[in-house]
Amino acid sequence: MTGRRCRPAGIKSGLVQRWLPALATLLLAPALWADSSFDRTDEVKVAFILNIARFVEWPAGQFRNGDQRLRLCLYRSNPFGSAIDTIRDKRVGGRMLRVETVRTAAEEHACNILFVPPDELGRFTRENEDSTDRPLLTITDLTTGQRAWSERRNILVALVREGKRMGVEINLSAVQHSGLQISSELLKLGRIVEKP
Repeated sequence: MTGRRCRPAGIKSGLVQRWLPALATLLLAPALWADSSFDRTDEVKVAFILNIARFVEWPAGQFRNGDQRLRLCLYRSNPFGSAIDTIRDKRVGGRMLRVETVRTAAEEHACNILFVPPDELGRFTRENEDSTDRPLLTITDLTTGQRAWSERRNILVALVREGKRMGVEINLSAVQHSGLQISSELLKLGRIVEKP
């Protein structure tokens, strides 16, 4: 897998720039892996998920009315415990964030964001073998180790560990096929990865 930083053409520039300082602070702040409690690390991870979502734009037809919530689904389990409550009902693009757990790929079709725990990546990939591209922001956590590309090919954004800091990897090809638009500001802060 190769990594590079770039600003690809066709990516919406300036999208939700008011969230850039918040995400930049998260990306640049030490995660304090050895010294912080497990709960604190989970709070940092869910804050990343929230701020990543603020840099994404879904297609206009994705929402049927202006009051619809943005659905963040946790695939098969909640690995964050009570830390997930820190982002419940936060606003993303003017929509309230609803958090729920889904058990199958059939249920995830109603989700806008899907967090896939690393131990569920294999199952998620098998369930989505024949899925069509759709505007679903898929995120996983690779801070405890990398996974084979075959297990992460349907994942758009991965949380990764960069020394004592947390960062993000973005699968740009998958993003472009999804119909989502990611701000160029997020792309500048993250690392672009491509299929090997």
